[in-house]
Amino acid sequence: MLGFRRVVYRLQWVAVFAIPIVTVLCSSGWEAFISLPAAVLGLLAMFTTAIISTVSRDLRAVRAVPPTYAVLSVVLWIVALVFPLALEHSGDSGITPSILEALGLQMNLDPDILLLSGVMSVGLWIGTLVALLGRARTPAATASPAPTEPSASEEAVG
Repeated sequence: MLGFRRVVYRLQWVAVFAIPIVTVLCSSGWEAFISLPAAVLGLLAMFTTAIISTVSRDLRAVRAVPPTYAVLSVVLWIVALVFPLALEHSGDSGITPSILEALGLQMNLDPDILLLSGVMSVGLWIGTLVALLGRARTPAATASPAPTEPSASEEAVG
């Protein structure tokens, strides 16, 4: 499992840039107006978790992410990559098949399923953030507390 967690630690930086690029490249027409802001928000969201895992002294020492974060990240990446590939494009000239349908994979996805995948992506990202913040400690948080002077009651006892 440690090997998988280390792969995710490295691949998260590829995913930060690859997923928004795929999202923008797979859109056309009016969908580009939706996918461009969505790609920017996705980039910022994934960049946040990647930075937290890189800044954390504990995670950087082992070069691995927590197991929950690793699993949730991979599921998020799959959902975020399949969504733009499975989206049918519609415009003035009618509906054009999705990229997966153009490649021969027959898909008959209900728009509600695609909406659910978008909501699922947001939920998965929140889960990755919670999993990461639960395990990651920043250098400031791991610093030992400053020594304190003994109080008068401690001196009287000692």
